[in-house]
This record gives sequence, C-alpha cells and structure tokens, in this order.
Amino acid sequence: MKTTNSLNEIENFISDELNKLTPINIDVSSCDIVEKIYKCLMSTKFRRKFACDSLKQHIREAISYNVKRNQPINITFLQGSYKLWRFEESPEADWAELFALMHYVAWVLPVLSFYQPGVIFDFYLDDLIMEKISNYSRDEILSYQHSFQQIIDFITPHCPRNLFYKITTVSSQYADERDFWNKLDISVANW
Repeated sequence: MKTTNSLNEIENFISDELNKLTPINIDVSSCDIVEKIYKCLMSTKFRRKFACDSLKQHIREAISYNVKRNQPINITFLQGSYKLWRFEESPEADWAELFALMHYVAWVLPVLSFYQPGVIFDFYLDDLIMEKISNYSRDEILSYQHSFQQIIDFITPHCPRNLFYKITTVSSQYADERDFWNKLDISVANW
C-alpha cells in the first residue's frame, strides 16, 4: 500500500509540475524585444555563473539575429550521449533528464509568452568521442539517444506550442565518421 501511495504522490507531483509549463503574460509593448529576451534568458534565477562582457555581447547578437529574421531563439545544450555506467538506469536517460527539461522550460516561459517564433532547444549530443575514450558501446549511446527522445516526446504535449526540441549528434555533422576523426587528428596535431 505504501508503494502505491508513493507512486501516486510522484505522479501527482510530476503532473503538477508539467501543468505549470504554460506561458505567463508579460507586457512588452514599450520595450526593446531583444533586450527583453536577453533579460529573461540571463535571469539570475536560472543562471548561477558570472557571464563576461564578451559572452553577454555574443548572446545579445544571437538574439538580435533571430529576432530580425523572425526565427525561434536557438539555445544549444552541449552534452554527452550517455548515462554514467554506475547508475542503475544506465545507459538510458531517466528522471534527471525529465526534471532538467522541466527546468529549462520554466526558464524560457517568459520568452515564449511574448515572442511568438519561440525557442528551440537543440541538444548537441556527442555520439563519437565517448565511444572511444569511455568504452561506451554504440548500442549504449543509441539507447541513451532513443530514451532521451522518448522523454522529449513525453514532455512536448505539456509545453507551449512555440517551444521546439531538436537533437543534433556530432556524427550527423559529417558526411562520414572518418571525416570527424581526421579533423580531430589535425586539430590535436596543431595544438
């Protein structure tokens, strides 16, 4: 009985949190839209580290670039394509990824409420190097990617319609995997 109650509490908690992922109303009629987006994204509520002036300028330029073209703001997350082998859930994505996605959505909700083109979360997954340096098999890496996509598919219906998700893999950026390794070898040799 206690297990059933615990599961119900977890389901209710997640349901409540997902229901909070709706845009809030923000009046932007009298302000610069680029600056408003910038302030929302750089909110200290969601940012723990200092941003240097050059990074701040780069972020403003990226926002301005997208606003001028009426395109979604692209936020890229660089990450591995694996779950640490010591975790029971390994190699699949789990609660950590779900709660991270929920946190990211809460972060951009203000932007989604006033900037209709919205936001794209692009998860840039390393699917090549980890196989070589950490002994993750191709199957484990693909399993992580598949389970991560399932979590994205789960959360998407609870998100505003102008929030988009994309998974980009390192390998998808090259015509052939050997091109990546050749380029890496040249970069290392010139370092």
